[in-house]
Amino acid sequence: MHRFSRAAARPPAMASDSRSRARRRALAALLALAACAGSAGAQDPNSAQGRQQAHTAEMNRLGWLQSQQAAQYVSAEEAAAQQAAAEAASRRDARVRRDQQRDWWGVVTVNTADGSWNIALNGADQGAMMRQAMRGCDGTCWPVVAFANTCMAPAYSAQGGMFWAGGESKEEAYEAASRKCSAAGGRDCATEDGQAACTGWKYAYSRMERLNERLNLVAIGRNGRPAVEFYPGAEEYVAKPPESRGESTAIDFGENGPGGIRMAQPWTAIAVPRGGGMGVGMHLGVSRQDAVDTAVQKCGEPNCELLLAFTSGQCAAAVIAPAAGGSKAFGAVNARKEVAAQEATATCTANGETQCLAVFNDCM
Repeated sequence: MHRFSRAAARPPAMASDSRSRARRRALAALLALAACAGSAGAQDPNSAQGRQQAHTAEMNRLGWLQSQQAAQYVSAEEAAAQQAAAEAASRRDARVRRDQQRDWWGVVTVNTADGSWNIALNGADQGAMMRQAMRGCDGTCWPVVAFANTCMAPAYSAQGGMFWAGGESKEEAYEAASRKCSAAGGRDCATEDGQAACTGWKYAYSRMERLNERLNLVAIGRNGRPAVEFYPGAEEYVAKPPESRGESTAIDFGENGPGGIRMAQPWTAIAVPRGGGMGVGMHLGVSRQDAVDTAVQKCGEPNCELLLAFTSGQCAAAVIAPAAGGSKAFGAVNARKEVAAQEATATCTANGETQCLAVFNDCM
């Protein structure tokens, strides 16, 4: 059996050096190969292949930019549509703001022949709404009441009188009209469903719409305040039973009034106590009877009587003569203002009065 000694088993020093040199040569070869590969990947920018690579990269970049621009591109038609929509929205917002802040007028008119009434609602101008309501009234008519940003309703007495009153809601307006009727001495005052009317921002727009407009900061101004304005003579006229209102005639505008309006001819009456006193009543009425009766009632004394009554195209004058216990009054009516004054003074002096003071001189 062959046996190796320890000295024979150790590799000689020469063999170890040879292997080290082989490893160094292999590492150098790998480094050279890597350098070769790197130089092959990096092209000279001035070479044909380098220029091609740069061109390709630039085209890719331009393509990406164009895709972003295309995503944001708007045609002329689309731009015009967007502009029109923006202008429409701006006009709508402006209208909503005006609607919130403006007055919304309604006007009630009455037919003097049969007592029927007509109403026009939601106008921006009171005068325009009065003319519209008058045109919608069939026959000879008179404006009764104008109201804005509130509700109005009529109540009827058993005697035939009509009483209009306002309220924040239709229900409140009905209640106010009934109270007004009873306070005026009406019997069995009653209202009729469907005859109340409201006009204003809070009635034309729903609660949700008003909330949305405020949240969107569109409607941010004040609301129009409630207003109720009775036309001269109208409130007293419609409160009377129809048989006590007197017969009205239309003002002579020619064949037809402006815009088809047929307005009742107004009368002014002045009443004073018979034989002298402190009371005086003056009223513009829708008929002569209405004016005279109401002026006597306004005089406030049991012995009041008519002093004078005049209508469109006429002038009147009144003078008083001071006396103990009250003044005596004298009046005259004429087509000319100065002549009416002269005639009233002449009547006063003809009655033996030495001091005649002019207190009224006007024309209709």
